[in-house]
Amino acid sequence: MNDTYGHGGGDRVLIEVTHRLSQLVRPGDLAARYGGEEFAMLLPGAGPEETMEIAERIRRGVAAAPIAVSDGVLCHATVSIGAAGVPALRGVDELVLAADRALYAAKNAGRDRSPPPPDRDDVGEHLPPGSDPPPD
Repeated sequence: MNDTYGHGGGDRVLIEVTHRLSQLVRPGDLAARYGGEEFAMLLPGAGPEETMEIAERIRRGVAAAPIAVSDGVLCHATVSIGAAGVPALRGVDELVLAADRALYAAKNAGRDRSPPPPDRDDVGEHLPPGSDPPPD
């Protein structure tokens, strides 16, 4: 977004995506910016099926309407979503790594996706270069 619409336009997209996320998650869920253009969500008590329903609702909700990046200029934003759950994973580091892996799987599948979380056996398959899977 920044390359196309400048940093001001990119900032407006982040603000609007943040607003949409807050409207699309359940009461008690937490959505937070996790990096430059990444967000993390905590979905307490959500099982795999409900997590994927929420992910798909978010994916569709973000893409549903264009975002104003400046006066009279609109852009269409989409998101790719990765998910991971506890207690299948053993700790926070492994949880973040599994969610990141699922995000890369979504991006590799063509972006604007919310695929199911990978199996435990898929550890490392979709990691960014230089990343190591958690030890067994």
